[in-house]
Amino acid sequence: MQVRSHLQKMIESILILIALIAACYTDLKEKIIPNYITIPMIVAGVIILLYNFNFFRLIIVLFSSSLIMAMWYAGVWGGGDAKLIIGIITLMSGNLFFIPAFFFSIGIVSMVHYLIFGMIHEMRNGNAKKFILFMSSIIISTYLAYLLSHQFIPFLSPIIAAAVFFIMGDMLSQHISCTSMKKIEEIEEGSMLAERICLERGNVIIKKISPSIFERFRDNCNSLTGYFADRENIEKFRKYVDEVEIFISYPMAPLILIAFILAAFFINNQ
Repeated sequence: MQVRSHLQKMIESILILIALIAACYTDLKEKIIPNYITIPMIVAGVIILLYNFNFFRLIIVLFSSSLIMAMWYAGVWGGGDAKLIIGIITLMSGNLFFIPAFFFSIGIVSMVHYLIFGMIHEMRNGNAKKFILFMSSIIISTYLAYLLSHQFIPFLSPIIAAAVFFIMGDMLSQHISCTSMKKIEEIEEGSMLAERICLERGNVIIKKISPSIFERFRDNCNSLTGYFADRENIEKFRKYVDEVEIFISYPMAPLILIAFILAAFFINNQ
């Protein structure tokens, strides 16, 4: 039984790696993660979850998936990214420790990625000192949260550290958000918009999109456009402006791939 279990885990990991490599290819080439990659992952994960049914696992997966979809709703990442992550956690639901390790790895990888490319962007704009100060605050706070929680509740320390990282990052995001202005014809589909068209009291206005997730949930703007640039949104902007502010972002699939490898390595060495 143990050999079969080990073989099953290995097959699941190999399938996820194949899917992630395919997702990286399409994301880098076309800035999209198609459904023919993500939907089979989710379906296979649900089948495995139901076959090895455990109520606690089901709750963890549902809670994690709800969190991921909330992040998508807030415009943190695209629908393809969200479905890819949900596919991974459902396929790996047999190991409950993998899910918090995976989320923690995504946070770490995203931080390093943002630290490098955000630093380059802020240096060009003359804001390098402020960027270093804020990023150092996030790193130190996350590290201290992990150390302190590990002393009392070690099994929850990665989750607590990830929560502190998320909260600190969200609080400071309004001060270190990386954006640039793009002419309408230069905007690529899938780009994260930093502005949107809103209808207020019968008037059409262009409104800034906050990088803070909490602020986005509080914003009650009657928006005519979404968080991501597609053909429909681009054409709506074309009617009112010549250029649009966008968040500087990069394909997410490679970061998810690295986070998966880090989480798997961490779990296998425990």
